[in-house]
Amino acid sequence: MKFKQEVRNGVSIAYLKGELDLQMLRTFNLLFEEFSEQNVLKIVLDFGEVSFIDSQSLTTIITKAIAIRKKGGDIKISRIAPPILRVFELVRMKDIIDFYPDTESAIEAFS
Repeated sequence: MKFKQEVRNGVSIAYLKGELDLQMLRTFNLLFEEFSEQNVLKIVLDFGEVSFIDSQSLTTIITKAIAIRKKGGDIKISRIAPPILRVFELVRMKDIIDFYPDTESAIEAFS
């Protein structure tokens, strides 16, 4: 997994690329550590180039979303491919995390 970041309208966006699996979990956790150190509470995870996600990464997202919500923030996911979205649906995470067809919509949802 690779990622790049930017901030727009006070929202941190992480553009993720590749597979979110056990091998990349440390890198994924480092991303969230960086958000925490910078006290980032508005996060969009752009899944536009994510080709796979495993259960550990799903757990990381939900754990981090809960922690950020306790601080008054949130995580939103944008541009997710239908097969990856199906994984979220199967584990009922679609009821917990908000999904958006594009990153702009996810950013605007924080307004």
